[in-house]
Amino acid sequence: QGGFARYKLSRARELVKQITADVETKTGNKLFDGMVQQMYLDNSLRGGVPVLLGEIDDRSQSLSADEDHRIKVYHLFSRIHGDLERDWNDFVIEPTFFSEGPGNFRDIAQNRRNDVIINPRIGSFNAKLFLTFIQMDGYNPLSVEAVVFTIDDKNECDRLAADAVGYADGHRADREALAGVLCSGSWRPGQLAEMIEKQNIFLMRTLPELIDNVAASAKTSPMAVSKDGYWADHWTYCMDLIESYLQIYPDREEKFLYDELLPYFYSSRVVRPRAQKYVLSRSYNGQWHHVRQLHPTFEDPSRLEQMRHYVNDSSGWYKTEAHYHHNKGGTIVESAPIAKLFLLATVKFATRDAYGMGIEYEGGKP
Repeated sequence: QGGFARYKLSRARELVKQITADVETKTGNKLFDGMVQQMYLDNSLRGGVPVLLGEIDDRSQSLSADEDHRIKVYHLFSRIHGDLERDWNDFVIEPTFFSEGPGNFRDIAQNRRNDVIINPRIGSFNAKLFLTFIQMDGYNPLSVEAVVFTIDDKNECDRLAADAVGYADGHRADREALAGVLCSGSWRPGQLAEMIEKQNIFLMRTLPELIDNVAASAKTSPMAVSKDGYWADHWTYCMDLIESYLQIYPDREEKFLYDELLPYFYSSRVVRPRAQKYVLSRSYNGQWHHVRQLHPTFEDPSRLEQMRHYVNDSSGWYKTEAHYHHNKGGTIVESAPIAKLFLLATVKFATRDAYGMGIEYEGGKP
């Protein structure tokens, strides 16, 4: 019999087939074929399924994201790893179109290592994304979120709105409402669709067409959230992403390392000096002491004050600029990937243990 539940079950199975179609395998062993698809599905749910937005003409449909700035890479279905019943995992999956939940830096990075191999058109997106998250101190935020879109040119917002709802006088309210949404700050495709639905904006174009048009004109910015510490090994996955990219585009190595400019993520949480976090703690029997590291990171009030300079007046939220390092003149600091890697290597070399055997867990996490 039919019904809502049966339709949803059928749709879910069809969606799984669509996601795993890229690695469909036919051998003499059906169990092996199924394992390949299941592992790819698992990786996709952790790292996200990359889709290309902004394909508005024949040229954009044939080039990569590196070759055409209108093409934007966006990942769907990503979530924190593990089962939903694990209470210690804060599962957040947005109930919107183009849904993606936040995930931990390492989990997303390691599950995107083959993205560019399976879909070469995403180009250097992942390598640049995770290098952007590297801070001046060599650490990185824990929770990686979906990229956000912004359009700063009001005339472009007006043009996109008019194209989407029509130029007739009767559509003026819808045009102004949509233009206001596009220019009011950062948004994600799912949030845009939700706001259009809530404000009852009538579209002359289909929703996918609108998303592609606005994505082609928008700028994307990586987003992440720092939490209670910094993991010591997260940065190593950046090398995996770079190596995967260069396997497909070896001829672009010099351009990627020297010609691109990437910002530095800015967090209000900093690592304490060793003198402020190392303490002597008594052993269980009280006969001797051992060294422990307690409360290795803290929220720096001066950094919070710096971030408050970049608050959206209409929403009260931080602008995307608040999450990037600025110099004293107020300009976002950028450098080539090779410079970021050199700084990263220098900082990590300086945080080795006393015997020079490995990197200390200065940030409080392994």
